[in-house]
Amino acid sequence: MRTLLTALAITGLALSLNGCALAFLPGCYLRSSPTLEPAQLPPVLQGQALAIRLTLTGGRPTGLYVDPKTPLPPGLTLTYRPDEGDAELSGRPTTAGDYAFTVYGMTAGTQCTGQVAERHYPLRVLAPD
Repeated sequence: MRTLLTALAITGLALSLNGCALAFLPGCYLRSSPTLEPAQLPPVLQGQALAIRLTLTGGRPTGLYVDPKTPLPPGLTLTYRPDEGDAELSGRPTTAGDYAFTVYGMTAGTQCTGQVAERHYPLRVLAPD
């Protein structure tokens, strides 16, 4: 009898946990996708100091990084700041021209898996007059 009660208790616990997981499942599929902001970057001046904040909305950010296949213009870096939950594009662009790079942002998940946002940024570096 004790074995039967133990088996029923374990089965009940398993069903409860499955029900819990099933309760979160619709929410995982209905949540909005994260978005990287700003949507576009302003033109910048060659040699001038730059600091632009990139944020990830729609989730708890765990990292923002540049796709190595599309590097930043020379002189610029993207630094993820975990305490602020954002990243800063900063530096002094050294070469005028038209550039394009892709930034990825990742969110953390607990009941649902994390998500990835992607934004392609064109950036014009203007030569000084």
